[in-house]
Amino acid sequence: MEQWQRRRHPDDVPTPIAVAVADFCRRARGQAPASVVREALAVLSDDDDFRVKELTDAEPSVRPLGPFAVVDVVSGTAPAVAAQRELTGYYDLVRSMAAKTEAPARPSPPPPAPVRKGVKPKAGAEVAREGRKQKKVAATIAQKIAPKKRLPAAAASLPPPAEVASPWKKRQLPTPRGKFTRIEAEASRFDELYRPAARDELLGLIAQTGNRISLRKTLERQYVVRRGVGPSPDDIDALLEHHKLSRAIARQEREAILSSLTENHGALVKVADAMALNAFELDRLIAVIGVRGEVTEIRDRWVREALSIRNLPMRLEMLGRGKYLADLKIVRRFKEALVRDVLELLEELPVMADLEQLVTVAAKRHALNPESLRTAIDRLGIETQLDFQPASET
Repeated sequence: MEQWQRRRHPDDVPTPIAVAVADFCRRARGQAPASVVREALAVLSDDDDFRVKELTDAEPSVRPLGPFAVVDVVSGTAPAVAAQRELTGYYDLVRSMAAKTEAPARPSPPPPAPVRKGVKPKAGAEVAREGRKQKKVAATIAQKIAPKKRLPAAAASLPPPAEVASPWKKRQLPTPRGKFTRIEAEASRFDELYRPAARDELLGLIAQTGNRISLRKTLERQYVVRRGVGPSPDDIDALLEHHKLSRAIARQEREAILSSLTENHGALVKVADAMALNAFELDRLIAVIGVRGEVTEIRDRWVREALSIRNLPMRLEMLGRGKYLADLKIVRRFKEALVRDVLELLEELPVMADLEQLVTVAAKRHALNPESLRTAIDRLGIETQLDFQPASET
């Protein structure tokens, strides 16, 4: 039976192939000790290892199958016949016959490399370090050839469950590489905007930004006067003058400032927010386009209106708009006038036992909100200026 003669030494069998056969025999309900697996695979040559791998990657169709039965199937025997031989003990005789054949001689290890003159032999620490490296490599190989957990056929056909991303934690995506790498566009020279063809582009940016300060912030992301230096406000003014757009942008800025100022009742803070500017930039823009006088006139009109309100409920409501009063710079004047009017209103009433009774009577007589009146008295410190009737005299 030349088929069962050893063609290599059992120790020369690749470990991954031996592990795959042992796992296959376990699934085929066959006994597969490590020594028996290597003895069986020693019957095959190195060229047959890929056939063994193809067989062990699939699920066994018949049972039981041992290591020699696997070798028999790889050699061409039908799986059902191999399973029957496994039950009859046929492969125990085959193993004894294969053990009597002589294994091919293992190649002798290469002689140690001669030590060159002048080169010191490795110290004990270096030898120990190399030993640790070899142990790490061996551990890695053991992990690679470990048996894989196989799912049933029904579960293997199902798609893997989709990972549910947490809505509270942002996923850390990998950094783009290769052709997907994001590279910032190189800034162009500011001098290119002086070309006649750039006038249309500049007009579009003016309509989009609305003012020269926002225009400069937009252009400094794309253009540089020189390396690392963006355009200054003077560069923007010179560019607008070159294309004869200074009057057009000044007219647009003037209309935006005055209309927004009127709409927001003279509040410059809200005008700056509407134009995407801060208070300093808005003040500079007002000075550049020369509308300081008109801005002051609009604000004075709203100041007079805030101070001349005769409707007391409206004035009590405006007391809660502290930021608006601070923007108009009339906080002290407004509070002084309101204190005077509230005191006159309360002094017309007879002396009450406490503040709560006084607020209730005053609110009913003058159609006021008791909570607004009480809040105004607390904020303005009017309570200390009022007289109340002692409880013993009631």
